[in-house]
Amino acid sequence: MYQIEIKNNPYYEENFIIDNQVYKLIFKWNERVKFWSFEMQTNDNEDIIKTFLVLNCNLLKFVQSNKKPDGFLLVLPLSDNVKEITQNNVSTDIGIFYLTKQELLEDPDWQNLNIF
Repeated sequence: MYQIEIKNNPYYEENFIIDNQVYKLIFKWNERVKFWSFEMQTNDNEDIIKTFLVLNCNLLKFVQSNKKPDGFLLVLPLSDNVKEITQNNVSTDIGIFYLTKQELLEDPDWQNLNIF
């Protein structure tokens, strides 16, 4: 499992290599609804997912695209006292992690976590 390092800007876009593929990840703070939106696109700008960041969530769980990575893309608190995602805690108290398919196979307890 590795953390995807992001910057805490109201609009942040960067290419990341996940499972040997390049994906564009876009993070946008929506001031009106007080949520971070998240988009993942292929290298040729094909949308894979558009959603909100939600704590303890595998963002890829319900994605049907055959171009999505095979593992889990997790939004996790970095300490026990973090209860919500705010504009300013995304890169400090909230982490975005990728857990590979191989790691999932090697440690099936990941499947039993309270992650939706």
